[in-house]
Amino acid sequence: MKNYLLTYKNLRFDPLKPTVDMIDIRDIAHALSQVCRFSGQSPSYYSVADHSVHVSEILEFQRADRELQLAGLLHDAAEAYIADVPTPVKINLPAYKEIEDTIIRVIFKKFNLPFSLYAKVKQADIVALKTEFRDIIGQGLLDHPDVPCHERVLKPSGSPLASEVTFLRLYSHLVTGGHK
Repeated sequence: MKNYLLTYKNLRFDPLKPTVDMIDIRDIAHALSQVCRFSGQSPSYYSVADHSVHVSEILEFQRADRELQLAGLLHDAAEAYIADVPTPVKINLPAYKEIEDTIIRVIFKKFNLPFSLYAKVKQADIVALKTEFRDIIGQGLLDHPDVPCHERVLKPSGSPLASEVTFLRLYSHLVTGGHK
């Protein structure tokens, strides 16, 4: 039995013993563009990559520095390797959460991000969730009544390819300081 999965860029990724050499931004962007948010239960295609871009854009809107914006873009990157498990299930799978935490720590290390930034992304993640319910799902989210929705309307990219390209374009902008 294999103890690894073969990534889009042909890397061997061991989810139980990940290393920085197993991480590639193109694998992350590709996989997250293929994984739908809300277990695919939204009215239209909306990927984890779209969500990640929106979290990073919310942080930019809040005038966060590029490092925190990059952390926002990568906050769900572990899901590129172990998929997105819906929260009501995830909270009952402590071993999954441990695996996810290990992977995200390795990803942050790969991209020279202090792991302390991971917790700082949470508020923007909640703003994105509330705004996604308003703009993507089409109803209000009752959780987190003290957190406002984002001012801008969030729009899905429309396809996995568009989602992947947008994710990679934002990544490049954040690490090089170039244009989006």
